[in-house]
Amino acid sequence: MREFLRRNSPPGMDLAQEWRVFLIGNISSVAVSFFAFLDQYIDARNRLFTVVGEKKMLIDGAIIVPFHHLFSIYFSGFFLTMCILLGYIVYHYAYFRQGSMSIYLMKRLPRKSELHRRALTLPCLAVLATIGVAIAAILFYFIIYFLATPKACLPYAALRELWR
Repeated sequence: MREFLRRNSPPGMDLAQEWRVFLIGNISSVAVSFFAFLDQYIDARNRLFTVVGEKKMLIDGAIIVPFHHLFSIYFSGFFLTMCILLGYIVYHYAYFRQGSMSIYLMKRLPRKSELHRRALTLPCLAVLATIGVAIAAILFYFIIYFLATPKACLPYAALRELWR
């Protein structure tokens, strides 16, 4: 893995900061979106019930809001993380012109695409990994939605059939 990172980053660049931004951005995005989803889901689920005496009773014919309605602005943390990671493309290109001016070394190489490969690969892979984390989080939230909602209250008939 270290060899892959060395071959696909500007020469001599320390990638620790980029790695920290990736980790902190994704962990905080997952945490914020998870608690926001739970808050929205619990509120939507509570609207399915009524209190009779001291007992919670399911409202007859109640349907929970569709899954996509439970997303809010708090899921934009993934988008913000991706934008910051894409900003590292500019930093990688600028890094070639700092200090020892390794841009001159890159221009002497026989493959002219080497400069672009070293500047683009890691930030683009980090963005793809962030998209993967976001999709995994949404799938996890859907599993919670599907399993914790009473089957009669699921909004789609197909989901009710899957629940059987």
